[in-house]
Amino acid sequence: MIDSHVHLESFENLDEIILNATSNNVEKMLTVSTSFDDFEKNIVIAHNNDQVYTTMGIHPEYADKYVGFDEDAFIKNAKKNKVVAIGEIGLDYYYDSAKKENQIMVFTKQLEIALALNLPIIIHSRDADDDMIRILSKYKGKIKGVMHCFSSGFDLAQFALEIGFYVSASGIITFKKSFALRDIFKTIPLDRLLIETDAPYLAPHPFRGKQNEPALIPYTLKCLAEIKEIDVKDMENITTKNFYDLFSGVQK
Repeated sequence: MIDSHVHLESFENLDEIILNATSNNVEKMLTVSTSFDDFEKNIVIAHNNDQVYTTMGIHPEYADKYVGFDEDAFIKNAKKNKVVAIGEIGLDYYYDSAKKENQIMVFTKQLEIALALNLPIIIHSRDADDDMIRILSKYKGKIKGVMHCFSSGFDLAQFALEIGFYVSASGIITFKKSFALRDIFKTIPLDRLLIETDAPYLAPHPFRGKQNEPALIPYTLKCLAEIKEIDVKDMENITTKNFYDLFSGVQK
């Protein structure tokens, strides 16, 4: 199994978390950065653990702080060994943590960097479907990517498929009231699916409300297999292949 999106820099008991993951057959983890500060922690974690890779990205909630970010420094980080994507980047209009215009500016700059470096992108999108579709439409066929921790509506899911993106399932699909989301995942082709924990957030049922970790990814995998009505092992093989197809910088 592969955890395609985790925030390992958030854990104080990192060695235990990685050991738990390995013991539960998690072969790779992508620890995703949300700022320059996160990246400095994640790149060390990736270099110290063969099964961990990382990314460079500025989360939309930090857009006000990084509206004039050093693009040369960003690119230098993105070119480092074991950095395999730009993310997580995007738009978040649910929280009032950054001005919309700054979010769009920072997002667009990072899209251009991803395009220049030929790196896939990891998208965070919340309550911003219209702007997300408008912006990403300009990059159709130019950039590969994934809608991480997908919990938006049907239209954004279908748009993601139209532009060749992947759609990632998190522990949210296991929540008792996530009927509409499970219905959306029924429509996602098998070759477009990924799984993730987004740990330490969003622990799957029956651990909801507790700290999440990569070792709990089997619960999301099992739920997704049930949604798609296929064997769990087949779903594991499919999502693993999809991960390597998207993040080609990860060594098998």
